[in-house]
Amino acid sequence: MNQTLRERILGAWQLASFTIRNADTGDISHPLGTAPRGMILYTDDGHMSAQLADADMGGYIAYGAGSASTRTRPWCTTTSPSR
Repeated sequence: MNQTLRERILGAWQLASFTIRNADTGDISHPLGTAPRGMILYTDDGHMSAQLADADMGGYIAYGAGSASTRTRPWCTTTSPSR
């Protein structure tokens, strides 16, 4: 049976890498280090949640959004590493 894209991405996914590429220079950076930790979750009722952190949990990004039907506003929380 062929699954839709939506059906294939439902569930929890572990972060494999997190990089940013500067569009002007092409430089690659690793804002959460080279060994980040994280997870993204897509639920059947249309919600998503993502948590990303550097290896020692000093820097942290969390993001979530509800489905269009629940009209939940997206939110984002970040903390900077205290190094």
